[in-house]
Amino acid sequence: MASRDQLYAKFGITAEAAQLFETALGTVVLASKGHNNNWYVEQDPKAAAMALETIESSTLGRVLAMLKQELRFEDDLVISQFKRGLIAKNKLFHGFF
Repeated sequence: MASRDQLYAKFGITAEAAQLFETALGTVVLASKGHNNNWYVEQDPKAAAMALETIESSTLGRVLAMLKQELRFEDDLVISQFKRGLIAKNKLFHGFF
């Protein structure tokens, strides 16, 4: 049986991976929003800051909804995999202990 220290270490490693997943998706949403709004042609720092603030204050589920608005996917496979990640993350943080 794993010790308490081993359990907490594994939880920490997994929680970090979940947080990196959420951060990466937020980065993709922000980059897509910048591309879709042509911020690479004409910068809009205020709109970008507002978008970043919205992303950072959103749940992972909301970030996934934003991703679907900003990017077009040929099929739902990618989004369904992301949703599986959301379910796993929620189980980890809300149901582990």
